[in-house]
Order: sequence, then C-alpha cells, then structure tokens
Amino acid sequence: MTSGEIAKLLGVSRQRVHQITGEDPTFPAPAATLSVGRVWERADIERWARTKGRLKLSGLTETLPTVAYVPNDPKDPWAGCLYLMASAEGPIISVPGIVKGLDDSEPDTARAEAMIGRSIGPWELLTDGWYADIR
Repeated sequence: MTSGEIAKLLGVSRQRVHQITGEDPTFPAPAATLSVGRVWERADIERWARTKGRLKLSGLTETLPTVAYVPNDPKDPWAGCLYLMASAEGPIISVPGIVKGLDDSEPDTARAEAMIGRSIGPWELLTDGWYADIR
C-alpha cells in the first residue's frame, strides 16, 4: 500500500499518514522503498489500524469487520442479535436475524457464519455479551 492508499483506508490526508509514520513507533515498517516511495503490506496496516481503532468506519466497502458481537442480557431488546464491528470499540452494522447467545448459552456459530459468509470464532463471553473474531 502507498501512503495515499493508507490515507484512504484511515480517512485522513496523506500528510497525516506521513506524520503518523514518523510519530508512532508502533506503526509498521515499510515492506519496501521503491522509486515512488515507501510501500507497506496491507495486512500489517489493517492490523495496526484495528489495534488503534483508526479504521475509517464507512460501512463494508472499505473496512471489513473483524469482530462479531452478540448482546446477551435477556432484558435487552437486541439480545441475541448479531453485530459486526471493526474493533471492540463499536458496531459497524447490525445483521438481521437472531443467533441466540442469551444468558450463558453460546451463539449459533453456523447460523452467524451463514448470515455473513465468513468464519467466526471461537466465542468468548465478556460482561456485556459474546465476542468472536471474524476470519
């Protein structure tokens, strides 16, 4: 990825990308330096952006969700519903349909995977609901 592509992914200017690369010691090292400038591996940049909560939340066109979340409080009207998130910070999109996961019962992985067309798991129960990585 070029700095321009990184800027688009993060929703910032190319100048801001250059600032980040110089200021943040956790930013990935370039994969190569070419005649057009430095280039990075997309997977490295996306991994860094997820850990920093910096992915541009523009829906599923630019950013693929990496976390599945199912609230589990039976008093919550959205309990058992599937949410796809860029990080544990907040939802990108809710998916229509119920995948269970109420109280301590684990969500239906096969149903969730069929709903989004990607692999999910394993589920982990935290205080506010179930979480799983999307692969």
